[in-house]
Amino acid sequence: MEWGEEMRHIAVFFQHLKVGEKRHIRFNLEGHLLFFAGTRSTKGELVIVMSNQDLGLKILKIYKKRWTIELLFANCKRNGFNLEDTHLVDLERIEKLFAVVCSALLLCFMVGKVEERKSPTPFKKTVDTPAFSTFRRGFDFLRKLLIQTRELALKLILFLLHTPQKPNKSLEFKKIMG
Repeated sequence: MEWGEEMRHIAVFFQHLKVGEKRHIRFNLEGHLLFFAGTRSTKGELVIVMSNQDLGLKILKIYKKRWTIELLFANCKRNGFNLEDTHLVDLERIEKLFAVVCSALLLCFMVGKVEERKSPTPFKKTVDTPAFSTFRRGFDFLRKLLIQTRELALKLILFLLHTPQKPNKSLEFKKIMG
């Protein structure tokens, strides 16, 4: 961003903000008006949003709501369930699939919260953010649980199929499962 004869990083115009303070500026870039709103989060991070509409400081609230929706769709797509890979065209089936995926997202998030209470998510040293999201933590935990359950079920089925019927199989079963 130009400031007199020099170019400045946009953060320079907002770095003085304290937690909770907000600022709104407009900038003319080669005949195009751009509007910037900035604030400092409760964690002390600088948040700057740009728009081509003069929404004042309201843009910060709008973007905050939008960000949660962006995370939801990211988890529905590449970060989790690959929903975009479906080839469904029937609206009713898509609605049912989306309901199942949203339920699974909620379950992953809730499990992730429980896991974070057990042991906090490690932070990246370079940018001071969590190494992975609450959703990812729950997703990975549930995926491992399902894989372990599947392996346990397969062992049980193999044991039952390949063992002649004898009374008191519990000791042999413990050896195989052990």
